[in-house]
Amino acid sequence: MSELIEVLEARELLSASPIKAPHRVSPTIAADQAAIVTARTTIVQDQANGRAGLVADRANITTVRKTDQATIKADQIKLRQDAGNSIAVQSDRGQLLIDEAKLRSDHNDAITKLKQDQAAGKTLLATDRDALKAAQTKLRDDRIAGA
Repeated sequence: MSELIEVLEARELLSASPIKAPHRVSPTIAADQAAIVTARTTIVQDQANGRAGLVADRANITTVRKTDQATIKADQIKLRQDAGNSIAVQSDRGQLLIDEAKLRSDHNDAITKLKQDQAAGKTLLATDRDALKAAQTKLRDDRIAGA
């Protein structure tokens, strides 16, 4: 058994394929690859920023609704307290109507802002994806051209 191991230890490891030198990348190809990395990074950053913005917009909708509902609740309490005074009741009803309209308006404004931010995010990501595709196409064309 030891004779077999000695035979194996004595052999030289020869490869049939030549050792390849590291591939030299042309500056054009390197620039194209860097552009692709930058485009991918931009997409990731824009997605994260868009998500954070949408989370903030959704939180804003809740905050606006709760704030305006608290104001309406206070108006309703004041209306009950002024039950015997017809002039104060009319004033309180008017204020309640104004605050209810403000709730609807603020809520609609917050929803509109959310929808605008969603549309802007989609447009920005589409632009980023187009930039990535353009960089990938340029890299492919430069490789074909042998740059």
